[in-house]
Formats: sequence, C-alpha cells, structure tokens
Amino acid sequence: MGFLPRQEVVREVGHARERGLAHFAALAPNSPYGRLMADALRDLASTSGATVTRVEFYDPRAGDTAPAVKRLFPEAGATAAAAPATAGANGFDALLLPEGGARLKQIARQIREASPGGKPLQLLGSGLWDVPDLGSEPALVGGWFAASPPELRASFAQRFQVTYGRAPPRLASLGYDAAALAAVLAHGEGEAFSQQAILRPNGFTGVDGLFRFTPGGLVQRGLAVLEVEPQGDVVVSPAPQNFQDLAY
Repeated sequence: MGFLPRQEVVREVGHARERGLAHFAALAPNSPYGRLMADALRDLASTSGATVTRVEFYDPRAGDTAPAVKRLFPEAGATAAAAPATAGANGFDALLLPEGGARLKQIARQIREASPGGKPLQLLGSGLWDVPDLGSEPALVGGWFAASPPELRASFAQRFQVTYGRAPPRLASLGYDAAALAAVLAHGEGEAFSQQAILRPNGFTGVDGLFRFTPGGLVQRGLAVLEVEPQGDVVVSPAPQNFQDLAY
C-alpha cells in the first residue's frame, strides 16, 4: 500500500522531460534507498532520451555533507567547458535529492552556495519531501516532488483532526485506504477476496488517490507533481484520472 520510490522518480523525470530538462544528476545517501533512487534515475533517463551526467553519494551517518556537495560541483569552469550547451554551467539542469528533514535543508543550502551561476538548477525530491512547511527553507522553493494528490488527503486530515483532536500521522491515510479496500471487496460481487477482485485493472481510488495492484503484489499509484512554495506546495502536474493515462 505504500509509495514505491521508483514510481516517484518515473513521475518526476517524466514531468522534467516535458519541461525540456534533459541532463540529470543525483546526490543521494549511500544506502539501499539512495542507491535505488540513483539507479532508477539512470534507468529512466536512458529510456527517455536524457542523460545522467553525475551521481554522488554521501555517508548518511556523517555530520556534514559538504564534501559530497563539493564533489558534485567541481571546478565550475572545467565543468562548464565540457557541459552540453543545453545543460547548466555545472553540466546538469536537474538534481535528484532523495533526502528529508534537517539534512535535506542543509544540503539544499550547500547546493545553492556551491552551484555556479547561469541556468537555474531544478531540484527533484522524493516522498521524504512530502511534509508540512518544507517551503520555509528558501533553498528548496521551486523544487518538484511526486506525491499523492493533496486535495483528498487534506480532506481526510481535516476529518481525522475533528475526530481525534490531532493531526494524522502520515501512515494513517494508507491504513484508512487499506481498511476501506477490504470493506469494498467484502461487499463486492462474487468471491470477495479473489485474485481477480484485488487485481482489478481499473484499480481503486482512496484518500491517497488512484491505486491498483500488480500480479507481483506491488502497488501502482497515480501521483501528482508538486512544487515547493513558501505558502504551501502547489500542484504543477495533476495526478492521472485513470490508469490509461499512467506512464508506468
């Protein structure tokens, strides 16, 4: 029922390609999650006709990510000379940052300070960006990340607040959708929990948006692309309304 990192990368790269971005880089933690995100970026870039010009990893246990950021931005002049004409001065025009919390904000500030002038750098996030008040960090404003459509989840969060007197934890909507799906299947026609019923091609719609299951048991989700803004995240590419519009 969760959110698969690869699908987030697919959605973000697809949106970036639609906006004309073709040269990507990644700065990720040296962990299974970070490597998975970097590998997904490489795969998706190659199949979409884009390129990944640089990937750097940092030790997630280290207190300072500045050395990794410095490796990402070597001597600006040398990089610019070798960069494609359509890329930024650093050789890429979009940077994947699969990180969250205080470390994400630290890295974003370091990148803004280290990035050479010229074409603006587009930051791409991950599900770790799907938290309130991310726009309070100026270095992240304008960044894109893929997430469930915010309208339905906002309505759920409001109902949860009224009922329990507190904001819901992020997993609450997933638990709600799982229980709601079980209720829908139990009241359906035929054998309630058959493989055919669970693998319905048109899927289901919950408070986290459109989803369905594959024969392998993994979930596919219809994700929106959000842009970080000081007043709150803004949808810049709506989630698909059905699976015929889904790119993965």
